Amino acid sequence: MIVAARLTHRDRAPGLRRFANGMADFWVSWAAGCPIADTQSGFRLYPSSFIRRARGPGQQRQQGFVFESALWIQAGRLGCYPTAVPIETIYHAQSRPSHYRAWSDTARIVRLVAGSLLRRGFYPAGLLRSLRLLPLPAIADEIPIKQVDSEDRS
Repeated sequence: MIVAARLTHRDRAPGLRRFANGMADFWVSWAAGCPIADTQSGFRLYPSSFIRRARGPGQQRQQGFVFESALWIQAGRLGCYPTAVPIETIYHAQSRPSHYRAWSDTARIVRLVAGSLLRRGFYPAGLLRSLRLLPLPAIADEIPIKQVDSEDRS
């Protein structure tokens, strides 16, 4: 999985969004059992092998942001660990407002993540892996990809 993560100039994001994204990154990464640089980025590339195996959240009516969090958790458990490609954090004053509904979407994501962690006994290995204190399990069919710095012209 590849995610275009808003890592460059994160300080340009509005304070509340920066806080909310940081919280989402921590909790969803823990539940997924792997570090995810920007869980709320809409710029993702899912491998077809994952899409064929993926299931949405348990309740069919759930969609949007909770569906995306459910995919991250499922991907981590299936060994589809994300690779982050850093992009610039840009928030234009005249851009359309987010479709994120602060209270209802947050409550759905909290239920999803809490339920996931409870079912796995709070998944201590997942917490340690998400914090990079334990290595990720090796994947048999993993293909290493060399990440090239955008400034490197060689």
